[in-house]
Amino acid sequence: MRTADLFGAEGDQPGSGPRQPRELLDLLSVAAVLLDAEGRIVLWSPQAEELFGYTAQEALGQYAARLLVHEQHVELMIRLFSEVMRTGQGW
Repeated sequence: MRTADLFGAEGDQPGSGPRQPRELLDLLSVAAVLLDAEGRIVLWSPQAEELFGYTAQEALGQYAARLLVHEQHVELMIRLFSEVMRTGQGW
């Protein structure tokens, strides 16, 4: 599945405005995972499938902490994610 498939056809029309981020992800060929404010996976690129071993179908909608973080580090990850969301600062 291409990253574009995860976003639907919007933006695929000529003259539809600026390039969509999904096109950049396809071009760069980087693993990308996007989370919602609650830590659920809402974007899972094909390169993320290769890197982590989960298909987009398996990953989308899952809590990233449960899927990607070893259980001994889950509490730390939740605190870090909460801090990033609260302050808007990066890692």
